[in-house]
Amino acid sequence: MSDCLKQLPTTSLCFSSQLAVLFFALAAVSGAQVASATKAQVPAVTEVDRKASIATIKALKAEDVPEVLRRAEAGDATAQSMLGTEAAIWFRKAADQGEAQAEFDLGRMYDSGQGVVLDHAEAARWYTKAAEHELPDAQFNLAIAYHDGEGVPKGMDDAEKWFTNASDAGWAPASFYLGKMYADKRFQASPLTGELALKFLEKSAEQGYPLGAFALADIYSSRFVAYHLWASRDDKKACHWLLVAHELSKQDRWESFQPGDSATVRKELPARVSKMEKNLKGGFVGCEQSAAEWARAHQSSSTR
Repeated sequence: MSDCLKQLPTTSLCFSSQLAVLFFALAAVSGAQVASATKAQVPAVTEVDRKASIATIKALKAEDVPEVLRRAEAGDATAQSMLGTEAAIWFRKAADQGEAQAEFDLGRMYDSGQGVVLDHAEAARWYTKAAEHELPDAQFNLAIAYHDGEGVPKGMDDAEKWFTNASDAGWAPASFYLGKMYADKRFQASPLTGELALKFLEKSAEQGYPLGAFALADIYSSRFVAYHLWASRDDKKACHWLLVAHELSKQDRWESFQPGDSATVRKELPARVSKMEKNLKGGFVGCEQSAAEWARAHQSSSTR
């Protein structure tokens, strides 16, 4: 236990802010972040639950904290709810002062119903504040909200705007989902839109996103017909991007943010690489070399 927790009472800022930080450390482990553009499915607290947690927290003593943390780490829902409720209180205090990370974290709590009553509109409101403070992960979540019409009216123009802002800030998942938007036949207006899809999928790969490279492999192998792109089949390009996806997945810097996307690549890669090797035969060695060269050339740009 830290000296802070040994010396200060439960009501202190030090004690409470540590609970807030520890809560989101636990949340990250339990997968409470957005995955594959879908919100984490976790039990939402009710107003009765929230008030009960607050009452329990007020009765806690500093020496009780290690046991609460142990129970939360072990999966005890009551302990996790207590930490979430305390986190929400302190995140709101910081968010009300315009602290962007706290605005985003509070939005995530409303999005998942952890520590607060589930409220997608309130989540979008806090995402908007954090996005306007140029926090790229908030811009990404806000784009998803507009894309899906969750908490805000559905709007592709707004989704495109916030995906673009996050992409420009180096947020690879935003580049990928922007590419997917342009690849959607409902969004396409001309061959130029298809070119934009390829551009942003490639950009996501350059930013270290394995699924971006994996999608390009699908496009050039004509497997992913749902993209409806004006792209001719090209087995060499398909092989190149498939092996780039393999290289990127070795050190997937985005897995903690988009675990679903990372899992998709890991699951599909072995069989796809094996099949590609059989199809290309002698040409596969050259493909391996081009992918390795690409990975070396883009190593610095794909590092967050």
